Amino acid sequence: LHFSSTLRRVARAVSNPIQQLSVTAFFGVVVIYIFMVVAFWAFHKDLRNTDGYYGDADEEDTMCRSIMSCFAVFLVNGLLTGGGIGEFLSAELGNTPPMDSSSTDSEVHTVGRYFFDLLFFVIITILLLNLIFGIILDTFSSMRERASDQLEKRTNRCVICGLGRQKFEVFSDPGATAGSHRGGWALHYKEQH
Repeated sequence: LHFSSTLRRVARAVSNPIQQLSVTAFFGVVVIYIFMVVAFWAFHKDLRNTDGYYGDADEEDTMCRSIMSCFAVFLVNGLLTGGGIGEFLSAELGNTPPMDSSSTDSEVHTVGRYFFDLLFFVIITILLLNLIFGIILDTFSSMRERASDQLEKRTNRCVICGLGRQKFEVFSDPGATAGSHRGGWALHYKEQH
C-alpha cells in the first residue's frame, strides 16, 4: 500500500466504515437466512437437483437436506448468481416454475415462486448490495471533502498564527509582483514563518 496513493485511498474507503459495512453484511445474512427458511418450507420441491448440478440428477437428490446446507447454498449462490437465487434454482437446478398451470395448487406455487424470486432479487441483489456500495462511495466522498478542506486551509490560513490570507493581502506591497516575496501573504508564509 505504500507504493500507491490510490490504493491507500481505496483501502481506507473500505476500512474506515468497517462497522457500518459489518452491520449491513450481518443484516444481509439474516435476510438471506429468512429467505432460505421460507424456501425450505414453501418451495422444497424446487430445491431438488433435477439438472444434475450437484452430481446425478436424482429425484431425491437435494442440496437442502438440512437448514445449514441450504443456508450455505443460498448464501453463496444467492449472492454470486446475477439473478439471485431464482436464477440458480431455474437455470442451474432446472426447477423453473411451470407457466401452464393445470391446477389451483400449481398456480399458487408458480405465482408464489415468481414473487419469491423477484423479492429476493430486489431486496438482496439490488438494495442490499447497492447499500454496501453506497457506504463505500460515501466514504470516498467524505475523504475527498476532507482533503479539499485541508488543502484550502493550508493555502489560505497560516498554520502557525492562524491568521487568514486576506488579512495579509490587505497589507501587501502594491509594487510587489506575483513572483516576488515583497509583502502580503507570500512574505508572511514564506519568510516570517
